[in-house]
Amino acid sequence: MKQRFLFLMLIFFCMTAGAQVRPKMNALFNQLKELGAAPLVKKTGAPNVPTRLMHHVNIYYSPDMYIGVESPILDSLLRERKNELDSQLATIRSTLDELQGEAQESYHYEYHRDGIDTISYSMNFSCDSMQTKKIQVGYRTYIDSDESIYFNYEPVTTQMSGSYRGYLGYLTTMSKNDSSCEQYTIEKLTNDIDCLFRQHLIKSRKAMWRHDKDFSDSVSNATLSGTVWFNYACDFLSITNYPNHTSEGVTECSIYTIPAEQDLLAELLLEKFDSLALEYTDKQNSYYYDYTYEPAFNNPLRNIVLVTYDHIKGVINPFADFYSLHLSLDEFGFHFGIFHTKGIEWIPRNWPSIKTYVNGKKTYFKGMRPEGNMVHR
Repeated sequence: MKQRFLFLMLIFFCMTAGAQVRPKMNALFNQLKELGAAPLVKKTGAPNVPTRLMHHVNIYYSPDMYIGVESPILDSLLRERKNELDSQLATIRSTLDELQGEAQESYHYEYHRDGIDTISYSMNFSCDSMQTKKIQVGYRTYIDSDESIYFNYEPVTTQMSGSYRGYLGYLTTMSKNDSSCEQYTIEKLTNDIDCLFRQHLIKSRKAMWRHDKDFSDSVSNATLSGTVWFNYACDFLSITNYPNHTSEGVTECSIYTIPAEQDLLAELLLEKFDSLALEYTDKQNSYYYDYTYEPAFNNPLRNIVLVTYDHIKGVINPFADFYSLHLSLDEFGFHFGIFHTKGIEWIPRNWPSIKTYVNGKKTYFKGMRPEGNMVHR
């Protein structure tokens, strides 16, 4: 575990150096980690566009966030969680107030009434006006540039009264890699991953999940673009539409599983699995990619390691190849997945256990049917 920590610290140092993260923002992220709001960090790139680094921070509070807990324990938990949110908000605002003087342009909006707060910041630090785009939506100002910050904090009107959510995004542009370097193709990446597990005598299980157009259209929200996360009552963990707008799709999977008691081996393989995914982003410039730093088995926000596809072909052909790398942890062990999709990627809930999913009909791998109604994120 100590080796894993040092490895992650080295990665974080390298990526922040390459993207020239502002010292005040770096300090803010360290403070937020201590306050329970560690940033989710993504690296994105595509042919003929800059490589971007995006820090995402989400803060949230709702009076119904603890289900089944009775007073007075509930009151204590909610009070502690609300104090944590207030500290997170105050820390973010303090840093953003300091940074406004350093920005090329800055926007700040606040509305307070009857204890209800709405706060928005938007800043641009880039001097290149040709690379700067600005969109105004109501009181919000969105800026896309080589370096920009966006923060919004508002009540959640669909939740119980007193619910709040905030989102902080910090976008920077990374230095270009040498385009003459050896190309690391998606085929080589998947082969290297397979070799990695075979070195430890772990063979893959093959799965196939398919949804035709008629079935897809019958499922609520199936044609939404982007990634949609569903509640536990739904049969799917998520539906991802990159970059096409069809409704059907088929996904072929290679799934590698480490028994639950071999957690040290799982951590070792996660480090190497992650390292191969990061190497892919550094050594190819033909595919679009979205890579998440510090992936984890038990964190639903960090268990999608990599998404990649040929975005040029994807515009022309809605069934162009789409690849993604995933993690999962359940009672059967630690799972690594390589998904190859044509069309829309539908990830079934309990995907490590599902051998086939065809228009709502499931079969399970032998001995891996979840007990009762148990489901996993």
